[in-house]
Amino acid sequence: MMFPLAVLILTGIVALAAGILVGRLTGNHRQEVLELKSKLELANKERELAQASVDAAKDEIKRTREQLDGYRGEVVEHFTGTSQLLRDLTHQYREVYDHLATGASRLCPEGSVDFLEGLAPEQLSAGEGDAPVGETLASSDDAASNEPVSENEPEKLVASDG
Repeated sequence: MMFPLAVLILTGIVALAAGILVGRLTGNHRQEVLELKSKLELANKERELAQASVDAAKDEIKRTREQLDGYRGEVVEHFTGTSQLLRDLTHQYREVYDHLATGASRLCPEGSVDFLEGLAPEQLSAGEGDAPVGETLASSDDAASNEPVSENEPEKLVASDG
């Protein structure tokens, strides 16, 4: 069966029109797909940059914490050393006092009573309202115990230094 030429031409024109229509409809979707892929790639790059910033911030926080821990250690070491120096100084002052009192009683027997009374710990006071020296020395002995002082007990550091 042979189709007349007009039917064949008409069928070709309809097929061509259908192909163009289908091509346009699917071509627009292809463009949308390409745009979406482009947007996705851009979003991934932005996410990677944001993650890099977060990682850099975490590293900076870690370095800062390490520096802070080092500084805290130095502060504890400093105040521990200061406490030891004050404890030694207190013992040296006590030795000087004992030396003076012994020398006064041995070398100046007739006037030593007055001299010794003037050097008695309850007579020696740094100022109005302060504790007598004997009490200060006793409290220094308490603070001079060999208990280790940790960085979490700053009140012990202050008490042992004062």
